[in-house]
Amino acid sequence: MHLTGAPRLCEFSTAESTRRRKGILKPPRRSSNDLSDDSSNSSILSISDDASVSSRSGSEAYDSSSAILYDRQTFLDVNVRNPIVHQVKGDVYTSYDISIETNNSCFTMSRSTVRRRYSEFVHLKSLLKELQPSLTPPRLPSKTLMKRFDDKFIESRRAGLETFLRDVLTEPLYLSNKSLHLFIQTSLTMKEIEDVVKGAEGTCKPGD
Repeated sequence: MHLTGAPRLCEFSTAESTRRRKGILKPPRRSSNDLSDDSSNSSILSISDDASVSSRSGSEAYDSSSAILYDRQTFLDVNVRNPIVHQVKGDVYTSYDISIETNNSCFTMSRSTVRRRYSEFVHLKSLLKELQPSLTPPRLPSKTLMKRFDDKFIESRRAGLETFLRDVLTEPLYLSNKSLHLFIQTSLTMKEIEDVVKGAEGTCKPGD
């Protein structure tokens, strides 16, 4: 398997981390023109194994609180959006787009979108715990077998997954975790990510 632009790993100063945790560094402001494209309603889609697609009710407004400011010039905006319910050979699950926009040089691409399902978030959390045992990963939305495909539940889970990623991406040690970069900026499976992560090394700082 050939990978281009392997993610660089990151280090941040204690002062930067402290300011961010205390809320001194605020998310970058967006103009009204920027917001107009993101604030439109979206639908929850259902895709079956016969390739038919039907729209379900649901909406998602842009949330500027998802933007992270690492220092006074370096930012990252992360959104989990566009839930799609898949029905493939009796297996029913929901997947979500993870959209990233950043000027942080630790990330391979300044903009990217990748689709992940809930079970992959669970796998990522397990990898984060394994590779950074000194940290307790943020909580994920609870797993349930009831009402998994109810519109309100899907929206609640979407918001919870976005919060999980935002919390992960504000932790300096997690930003040095290659599995995180591969999860949010490639379409590799979790098994492939585990294979690539073995022996990962290297560091960089924002703005390098």
